[in-house]
Amino acid sequence: MREKIAFVKPLLVLSICLLGAILLTVLWFKTPVDENRVDSQVLFDAFQGDFISSITESGEIESSSNDIIRCEVRSRGTAGTAILKIVPEGTPVSKGEFLIQFDDSILKDRLVEQQILTAQNDAARIQAENDLNAAKKIQQEYDKGTFNQELAAFESEIAVAKETKERAKEYLKFSRKLAAKGFITRSQLQADQFTVTKADLVLQLAMQKRDDLIKWTQSRMREEYGANVLKLQASLKAATSTLQLSQQREQELAEQVVKCQILAPKDGLVVYANDNDRDDSVVIEEGTVIRDGQEVIHLPDPEKMQVRTKVNDSKINLVEIGNPVEIRLDSAPDVMIQGRVREVAAFPQPRRWYQAPIEYEVFVDITEQSELVKSGLRAKAKIVVDRQQNVLQIPASSIVRRQGAYYAIVVENNRYVARFVDVGANNDKFVIIKSGLTAGERVLINPEKQRDKVDYPKS
Repeated sequence: MREKIAFVKPLLVLSICLLGAILLTVLWFKTPVDENRVDSQVLFDAFQGDFISSITESGEIESSSNDIIRCEVRSRGTAGTAILKIVPEGTPVSKGEFLIQFDDSILKDRLVEQQILTAQNDAARIQAENDLNAAKKIQQEYDKGTFNQELAAFESEIAVAKETKERAKEYLKFSRKLAAKGFITRSQLQADQFTVTKADLVLQLAMQKRDDLIKWTQSRMREEYGANVLKLQASLKAATSTLQLSQQREQELAEQVVKCQILAPKDGLVVYANDNDRDDSVVIEEGTVIRDGQEVIHLPDPEKMQVRTKVNDSKINLVEIGNPVEIRLDSAPDVMIQGRVREVAAFPQPRRWYQAPIEYEVFVDITEQSELVKSGLRAKAKIVVDRQQNVLQIPASSIVRRQGAYYAIVVENNRYVARFVDVGANNDKFVIIKSGLTAGERVLINPEKQRDKVDYPKS
C-alpha cells in the first residue's frame, strides 16, 4: 500500500506542472501585444553641452624648416650609387661634419681614363695647331718667295734664250757670207740655221713657262695652299672642341667624385629620408643604392616642427587654415600636444593605384614645445573643424530623413512618435538640434529598426 502511494505522488505533481504550463501558454497567446511599446534600452536623452566636430588622421612628425640632403651623383645608365658609409640616424652634427660617403670607385676609374683621353686630345690639338702654322708659312713662303724665285728663274731662262738666239742669228749671218764665198759647205750653213731655229724654240718654251706660271700655276698653288690652310683650320677647330668636351667631361667626373662625400651644410639632427609609403619602400642604410636626386637625409630645425598628414577629399572642405589640432604621438599616446593647421594642399596627392582614395596633404604646425616631439615619429592629428558651446545634441543615428525632412523618434505617453527637427552640424557621433526637441526628451537611438511601427507625417 505504501509503495502504491509513493508511486502516485510523483505522477500527481507532474500532472499539476503540465496543467500550469498549458494555462500560462493560453493566457500568453490571448494577451494583446502592443507593437508600439517603448523599450528603454534603445532610448537616449537629448542633452545640452559643448559640441566638437573633428577629423582624426595619422601623420608623420617632421620639421617645417628642413635642409634636404640629396644624392647629386649622376647614375649614367645605372640604377644609382651605393652608400658606403653614413652617419647614424639621430646623430647631432655640426656644419662641415661628415654625413655620407657614396661609392666613388667607378667614378675614380673613369676620371683616370678621362684624364688620359684629355691629354691625348690636347696633343692632337697641338699637332693640328702646328700643322696649320706650317701650312700658313708655306702659303706665305710661296706668295712672297717661291713664286718670285720661279718667275725670276723663267725670266733668266728667257734672257739666256734671247741671248743665245741673237748669237745664233749673228753666227748664221756670218756663215752665209762665208758660204757665198765658198769657205763653208752647204751642210754647215744648214747646221747654223738649225741652231737659230733651236734657239728660237728654247726662247718660246721659256716664255711659255713664264706665262703658264703667272696665268695657271700661281693661282693653282694659291688655291691648294689656301684649301690646305682651311682644312687644317677646321681640323684645329675640331681638335679644340674635342679637347674642350674632354676637359668638361673630366671636370664633371672630378666634381662627381667630390660629390660622393657629403658634409653637413648646417648644424642639425640627422634624420633618414626613409620612404615607406611606396610599394618599393626605400630604407636608408649602408649598401642601399640611391638614385640621382633622391632624398637621403633631412636636417630639421627642431624649433619648427609640424605634422604632415592626409585628409580624404570627402572631408577636406571642412579643414581651414587656423583650425586647432590636438596631437598625440604614437610613442606617447597619453600626452596631448597643441597644434594649428598652417597649410592645406590645393591639389590632391597622386593616386598610387587604381581606385585609391583621393587625399589632400595638410600641414599642422606644432605650437607647443615638447621634448617628446622628434622627426620621424608617427602621430594622430585631431583637427577640430567646428566647436560650439551649450547646444542641444542627440546621437547622429537617431535622425531619420523622409522626403527631404529630418525626424527624430521621441517618446510621448509611452509610445514612439515621429518629430520634425531642424538639424545643424554633426561629428559622426552626435548632431546638433536647432529646433524640434528640448533637453531631456528621450529619442530612439536606431529608428530604422522600428520604421514599421512609426507613422511619419505626410507631405
